[in-house]
Amino acid sequence: MSGDLRDHGLTGSGALELNFEKKGGQDLSPEHIKIEFRDLTLRISPAGYYKFTANQSEIAFWANWNRHQLTLSGIQSSLNLKGERFKFLDLKASLSGGFLEGKGWVDTTVVPVPLLAKIKIRNAQASQLESLLSHFSKMSGTLSSEINFTNNPQMNLKGGIYVQNGSLKNYKFFLWLAQTFDLPSLTTVDFNQLSAQFILDSEKVHLKNIRLNSEQLKIKGYYTVNTDNLVSSKLSLTFSRGLLSESLKFKPVLNMFKKDIEGLEFDFQLSGNQENLNFQWLDSGVKRNIESRMPNFIERKIERNIQEMLHPKPPD
Repeated sequence: MSGDLRDHGLTGSGALELNFEKKGGQDLSPEHIKIEFRDLTLRISPAGYYKFTANQSEIAFWANWNRHQLTLSGIQSSLNLKGERFKFLDLKASLSGGFLEGKGWVDTTVVPVPLLAKIKIRNAQASQLESLLSHFSKMSGTLSSEINFTNNPQMNLKGGIYVQNGSLKNYKFFLWLAQTFDLPSLTTVDFNQLSAQFILDSEKVHLKNIRLNSEQLKIKGYYTVNTDNLVSSKLSLTFSRGLLSESLKFKPVLNMFKKDIEGLEFDFQLSGNQENLNFQWLDSGVKRNIESRMPNFIERKIERNIQEMLHPKPPD
């Protein structure tokens, strides 16, 4: 850190880097963290707390050899080191058009030092969080989240994510649906609400209670990826009548069901390596009704399109 002493405080810029020892094998816990502060001011309050502000901070961490980054601005924080056992950090900042609030505790009487943190994000713009997760580059909407982190007895990050009034554009899964079911409007899915609960530890990333609500379709289910990049997932998709009527394949199918039925639900199981997924259309009343009238309806096309979707041929 470098700076000047002025106005009873320290003003300058600085950086903090942390490296974490790996126990061997595949592990999703962070390997390296780097925090940079710009225009930092550090003062001691009359109550004995350390207070600091910063115009901007970039927090980058590497996990499983992938870089993730958050950029905060307008940072206001306080650090209480007076407790004999617990030290406390409070943080407020702007994040991607929204706000972040965080609280953290460490127990300095135990080695390795246990850490507990709680973070709330409100009204951030999902599309501006691409540097944190590449998936956000294809998502828009207003994002809020609540996150709990601990490193004791092992790393565990869990919480919920909620996105309102947004869209998903050119996601591979929806592109596959658009091609397989002849539903071109699924290349962009506008939604009212998208939500999920998540758990991330050293062994897996688990998304549960996935919910997507839109006028076109509804999705619910779970999705898990482990350290070997193997997927376990089940998703239920309900296509609206309006959406299905776009497809020449589905027009005869719609006539099998009463007109007061607003949509048809299809259940899928996803498994295998994330780079070479297997899709299975699971048994249901809808599937049995369709197959009784149209044997092997669309299943062969699904199987045929999986490899093409995941490994597209380069253009000539």
